[in-house]
Amino acid sequence: MSCEETEDLLQDVFMEAYKNIHSYDMQKKFSSWIYRIAHNEAANCIKRKSLKKFIPWENIIISKDKLKTSSADEKMEDS
Repeated sequence: MSCEETEDLLQDVFMEAYKNIHSYDMQKKFSSWIYRIAHNEAANCIKRKSLKKFIPWENIIISKDKLKTSSADEKMEDS
């Protein structure tokens, strides 16, 4: 994760905290409350990044062909 991405994530954490300050229970620790927001934002960031992974079509075809070949080999060994 780059420095810019980290800064963006931190900004998102503070924006969420600001938008949801009304849900903070003053009887509880502030650090626990904001930690949960940070945890959720980090998890969301990881999910977004994993959805952006690009898999070239050629890799999919090669993997599919390998699966077919290995499956055919197993059937021959079982016979």
